[in-house]
Amino acid sequence: AGFPPNAGTFDRVLKPRAKDIPVSVALEMVEFMEARGVDLQPSSVNAVMAVCARENRWQEVLALVDKEGQGGIRVTLDEVGLNILLDACRRGGQSVRATETIQLMRRQGYHTGVRTFNFAISACAINGDAPRAVGLLDFMTATGLKADVVSYGAAMKACMKAQAWRRVVQLLDEATDEGVEPDIIMYGTAMSAYRKCGDWASALDLLTIMKQRRGVSPNLICINTAISACADARQWKPALALLEAMPSMKQDPDAITLAAVMNACARGGEWERALHYFDTCRVEPSVVMYGSAITACGKGQQWERALGYLGEMLSSHQWHPPSTLICFNAAISACAAAGQLGEALNLLETMQRDHAVVPDIVTFSAAISACEERGEWETALDLLETMERDHAVVPNVVTLSAAVSACGKGGQLDA
Repeated sequence: AGFPPNAGTFDRVLKPRAKDIPVSVALEMVEFMEARGVDLQPSSVNAVMAVCARENRWQEVLALVDKEGQGGIRVTLDEVGLNILLDACRRGGQSVRATETIQLMRRQGYHTGVRTFNFAISACAINGDAPRAVGLLDFMTATGLKADVVSYGAAMKACMKAQAWRRVVQLLDEATDEGVEPDIIMYGTAMSAYRKCGDWASALDLLTIMKQRRGVSPNLICINTAISACADARQWKPALALLEAMPSMKQDPDAITLAAVMNACARGGEWERALHYFDTCRVEPSVVMYGSAITACGKGQQWERALGYLGEMLSSHQWHPPSTLICFNAAISACAAAGQLGEALNLLETMQRDHAVVPDIVTFSAAISACEERGEWETALDLLETMERDHAVVPNVVTLSAAVSACGKGGQLDA
């Protein structure tokens, strides 16, 4: 009949094979022992958790630890197992569970070093739990540990996801004050935060600091973020200066760079300059670049040119609905700005019929604005009804104002 299985047998069978055994087999072995009421030794639990972690199966790690609470086998975790659990929390963004695990480890007297705290802070970064991330960072320094690049980088990422832009840049300052040398990820995160705050000048300052520091050179992502910050603020001159300085930073512009530069020019009233960059670029135009070019056409009331760019984009077979929607919206806006109501309405129909692109609030606002220019109040009200009835799009202030203005210009103020 053989000997009944026990925890020691399980441990001897599993541990030597933990590097190669599939997750499914390891979990089946756990179920086999559970069915016979055998509790697992900490080393066995560690081995099973390591198998799951090896294949990024963090859900199974958490489920294994939860078995005890569900009336299954008793799972006792040692320091190694708790660190594996923390890593699973990190991968799954389980910030609450990670914080509780840190507290448990400290109560049980286990070592909680920088790496342990970094697992927990990284879990907060995954799901944007900024309060816990900053709390863990403060707690680890209060215990005498020195936070490192990973600690601050993860806390900054958590704040970024939580849209706590100012806290992101404060953490960068705190890191440098504590003698931590920021890496390119930290600088890039702070630069993105400055962009969200509309602080384009500070984004450029960070880029300058990076150029002056040894070991950290601005990469293409950082440069694109800085140019985009300039574009958001209609600062076309600094955007062009960055573009021209890219060779000195040993970086070549890509489609994202050029689209951002074009946006900066268009928003800064330099629509002709924006189109010049599009027409003379040496990279394959992306859908985003086409969108920027069409937007620039709208600024210059070049509606025919806008339709030409839209046609090029659609024939390039590189389009996909989200980006294509932006291009159609820009083209409809260009037609509206030039008083081309018929073309605007034709685009609204074409995008749905021929390209399966669903209009949004921007689409209808642009189309109704085209009606406003011509005083076509009946069409404006029809569009208002269609957007709510057929597309469940709720009108905003811009849409309603354009519709009211169309009624006014059509002599229908009581409509």
